[in-house]
Amino acid sequence: MTTSKVVGIDKPISRIVLGAMILSTDRRDECFSLLDAACECGITAFDTAAVYAGGDSERCLGMWSDARGVRDKEHDLAPPAASSPNYGLAEQVENPWGPGCVSLGGSDQVAERKWYAETKMPVFAYSSLGRGLFSGRMTRDNYREVADDACQKAYCHEVNFRRLDRTMTIRKFVLVAVVLSCLFATQGAANDAVRIVCIGDSITQGSGGRPVMAQSYRYALWKKLIDAELTVAFVGSQTTGFNTTPEYQSYKSNDFINVHEGYWGRKTWEVRDKLKETSAGWKADVALIILGTNDRSNEQTLGPTLKAMSGIIDILRGNNPKMIILIGSPYHEWPPFPKLNKEYAALAATLSTDASPVSTVYVGAGWISHPEQPGTLTADWLHPNPRGDEIIAAGFFAGLKRYLPGLQTQELITEGRGERKIMPSSTNLHE
Repeated sequence: MTTSKVVGIDKPISRIVLGAMILSTDRRDECFSLLDAACECGITAFDTAAVYAGGDSERCLGMWSDARGVRDKEHDLAPPAASSPNYGLAEQVENPWGPGCVSLGGSDQVAERKWYAETKMPVFAYSSLGRGLFSGRMTRDNYREVADDACQKAYCHEVNFRRLDRTMTIRKFVLVAVVLSCLFATQGAANDAVRIVCIGDSITQGSGGRPVMAQSYRYALWKKLIDAELTVAFVGSQTTGFNTTPEYQSYKSNDFINVHEGYWGRKTWEVRDKLKETSAGWKADVALIILGTNDRSNEQTLGPTLKAMSGIIDILRGNNPKMIILIGSPYHEWPPFPKLNKEYAALAATLSTDASPVSTVYVGAGWISHPEQPGTLTADWLHPNPRGDEIIAAGFFAGLKRYLPGLQTQELITEGRGERKIMPSSTNLHE
């Protein structure tokens, strides 16, 4: 997500702002999903007002902020920090709500746009897509049924329909170009690469610095696989970190491709529901999973987590009946995670088949969560620091050795209380 600086605010502001008018506590789950998706895209600024839903919009946003622990990452804007006129793809032909609606669009506003450019006053424009006219769901034929009164009054005019026609024509050409480029880019890799999908929450997604810097274990694992001279291709629908994407350096003349199925702050069943939609867009040979941290379960309420994990395995086998599935053990030392590890092992033993093996992988060798203790492996109790990412990567790498051709099998397997864990043969971080 591209960001900008605004005078009076000490943090970068996302260039895309989410309008909060539609938020409501009556549709909490739906609105929380919308806000989660916006946050995953790097949006940190929200357009709110006391008049939106009589204050219920801001109430819903506040509830979500508290539930996700992201209140310190959102930004409030107040004059004279920025101005909020209309400006976007559509020309505001009439005032949607009566006198006083300011717009910078159209041929009559050249002087106004020049003033904003010269003074460098930040513009937080409302209705940049013409209140939905350019969303892709409106046409000349259906706008009376789809658009609300404000949209019809302000934007549903011939000058904007002509713009919409040109936009849709360009969209067709761009779509064809994207499809062709993807085909050419993946053709070679698809023939010989092992396709790996990494599934999880913030531990998998990573972040460029807000709230923590976390590259994710995926980058460390990728380098280990390059050292082993194994050709792999990470797949998934997500291409960004949380808020901002970490920087990934090239390694041995290879560029890291940041694709995954990591969703910051999501519970296991929420990721399962995501995969129902996104798994249709990729094919994988191997799945690496770390989930359960956000479920807020205790030792007596692990059922929903285990049911959701079973559902994820079903989805993955629908993607590839011969999928190799490795479940990383949650590394936190406190309850319910030690018991959850045992339950994951039992679930894997029950669901594993010869065609599609399921294993639990011990990814927390020597784990220290306390961020102030010597040798800590976290940045904030929960999220791995670079050494923690190395430990997790070593655990998954050891697990992959059992299944992938070209990797020498070196396993240290421990048995105890019916639990079978694959542990890394080496966790030397200085190799």
